Amino acid sequence: MATRASDPGGGRKLRPLNSRVALYRAYFCAFLEPAASTVAPMASKASEPHNFVPASIAVLTLASVVVLLFSDIAPGLFPTWAHGALAPLPLVLIAVASLLFHFGRRSPPLEWCKALLAALAFLFWAASLSCRNAAIATVFDDVAIALFVLDAFLVVVKWPPTSGARALRSAGQESSQ
Repeated sequence: MATRASDPGGGRKLRPLNSRVALYRAYFCAFLEPAASTVAPMASKASEPHNFVPASIAVLTLASVVVLLFSDIAPGLFPTWAHGALAPLPLVLIAVASLLFHFGRRSPPLEWCKALLAALAFLFWAASLSCRNAAIATVFDDVAIALFVLDAFLVVVKWPPTSGARALRSAGQESSQ
């Protein structure tokens, strides 16, 4: 375990780096990751059996984004139809990775609903990029926008409340009493 040297001015020992990282991680996970206040250390998360497939798909998603951006930078290196095929791919992949992640975690029903909402938004966006009929593509775009706005709204109003956020709030109430 790495520890920082003593403070030259006061001679006091600082908290070990690993425990500070764990403390920060637990704090942020409670608000950013639904029901993740009791997660395992980050190094072991991708190696957990239920995280391997979604993490692999997420890596593939990032690779597809790199290829997509490279096709924008150097369009002459790709066939003319490539961008149309590459653009929806990361959207579909991240939707699948997200759903598999929640399936592997055995998320509660409300978190499943929220994950499904985001996945549907990505899938409608991908469908709008793939659709040749402009009127239908516009409808798909509008549905995707509505789903993304609803998802962001639910994040802002903190719905559904996560068990990690509830635990931190109740701990704060106990310490103030």
